[in-house]
Amino acid sequence: MNPIFEALKKWLSGSSSAHFETDRSPRPFERNRYKPGDLIEQLSRKQFQLVAGRWEVELDAPIGEIGIELPDAHGSYSREAFAFLVEVLRHLVEMDNLVQTEACEKPFVQGQLGRENFELGIGWITVTEADLANETITITYYGLKVNTQWDGKFKRDADGQWRPLNF
Repeated sequence: MNPIFEALKKWLSGSSSAHFETDRSPRPFERNRYKPGDLIEQLSRKQFQLVAGRWEVELDAPIGEIGIELPDAHGSYSREAFAFLVEVLRHLVEMDNLVQTEACEKPFVQGQLGRENFELGIGWITVTEADLANETITITYYGLKVNTQWDGKFKRDADGQWRPLNF
């Protein structure tokens, strides 16, 4: 049984306080978790839906689903936004590996918080008009074990490499 449900069950029965073990194990954080080719291929099969002025679609990934949002350009999404998204997805492994190393593993090793506080999955990728103009992207992560959310922000440099802006 899931340890969270087990602890909740004990707490609800009054036999124990809900206490979760903190994982401080030194094993490395997983890398190369996403498959850009699979994600890009799904874009050709799935239909975007217009929701509150944004074009949205969900892509199946090894860790849950990734929501995609593109700006509305007069009743559709632009080729420019779609091409930019494909470019982001092509480099998603490199960006996610940077997040895993710099924003998850290093702070975990240097701090006192448990590993579960740094185990994140990609929740959604939002492309905005400002992203297109500035060659930036925000990838929103969610906690796989704890209730948390965090944005990884990147900017594409002159060499086509995506550099982190906020970690």
